[in-house]
Amino acid sequence: MKNQEKESESDIIIETGECNICWEVKHKFKKLICNHKLCITCFPQIRNNLCPFCRRPIVDSINENTTRIINI
Repeated sequence: MKNQEKESESDIIIETGECNICWEVKHKFKKLICNHKLCITCFPQIRNNLCPFCRRPIVDSINENTTRIINI
């Protein structure tokens, strides 16, 4: 039986793209459990702990020690 890694609440994704909050081209994004992503500059500015796109609660996995780096 293979060990399956539990999906963390959020991941850091290394890719080049446009942030849908600040509209700037960035290289690092935070992927939320709802699969939406924000640049790592905009992510800490979320004050209500809800995804700005779907309003699903955000659990900051940095505090839970489960954040992963994903290279795409």
